[in-house]
Amino acid sequence: MSAANLRGADLSSTKLQGASLERVILKGAVLKHAFLRGANLEGATLCGADLRSDLGESEAPECAIFTNLLYDAHTRWPVGFDPGWHGAIRG
Repeated sequence: MSAANLRGADLSSTKLQGASLERVILKGAVLKHAFLRGANLEGATLCGADLRSDLGESEAPECAIFTNLLYDAHTRWPVGFDPGWHGAIRG
């Protein structure tokens, strides 16, 4: 799925475990309860997306764009990743 444009897509509850999401545009996408554990996010754009889901063990989240991305207390991030530093908003 590398370099796809999924702007505004509703991917709620989608299983994307281990998916290659390199350079994928997910601006404003709804990924609530999506399973992204182990997905490669290098260069992905998730500005304004709803990411209340599981990103544990995902690859290269520090290379993705998370500006104004919404997450909550149940969102799982890779160990040591600080979503606030990358522009994500806890809602």
